[in-house]
Amino acid sequence: MDFRSQKIELVQQRIDNEVCQIQRRLRKEIDDEDDYLDQFHNRILLHKLEHLQEYKQVRVEFYGDNNYVWANQIFFFSIFYDNSYPDEPPIVKFPKQIQHISIIKGTGQYCIPDLSKKYWKPSTKILQIINRVISTFNENPIYSDYPVDFSILNLTKNKQEYMTYVEEMRYQARIAYNQLVEDQQDREKRLKVKEQQKLKGQEQQSRLNEQMQKQK
Repeated sequence: MDFRSQKIELVQQRIDNEVCQIQRRLRKEIDDEDDYLDQFHNRILLHKLEHLQEYKQVRVEFYGDNNYVWANQIFFFSIFYDNSYPDEPPIVKFPKQIQHISIIKGTGQYCIPDLSKKYWKPSTKILQIINRVISTFNENPIYSDYPVDFSILNLTKNKQEYMTYVEEMRYQARIAYNQLVEDQQDREKRLKVKEQQKLKGQEQQSRLNEQMQKQK
């Protein structure tokens, strides 16, 4: 195994451990919904979290803040990393059709100071990244200190136009999420077929070995 492969393996182990810790905390606290909403992520409820090692990403699904226009809507983003992590910041991306004051339009890339090379801290944990992205996503655009898409900021000057934008984004989020669910189901089917083929191959090899033993 070369150095690059060793480094990415160590990175994935670190991320996997952190994700598992978050998942255990979620399972522990989900039983008491009121406490969960109040204490975990400042009334922001994580819907699903998974580490997709084969794609070098952590996918985060979350509900919009109950106190804001995104209430009860499921959004998701991915935290992409490579073997330069955690020395270099990961890249956070939403679906390309989602427009937000912190997203580079048409790319889905989420840009906040904490994720920039200038302000990134290698000690930052996955949970801290998730918290920061979700909390800034739910902020009212007029309070954003580092706007990326100024067109969203301009929309806030007209309530009707802003609410039209909100409804469009909620609609786009539903489309993106439905597509994600379909993709997940397809991936699970492919993995199941692959596992079945693997088992079939092992059974065939086992029978072949038995036949060879009998012929000796």
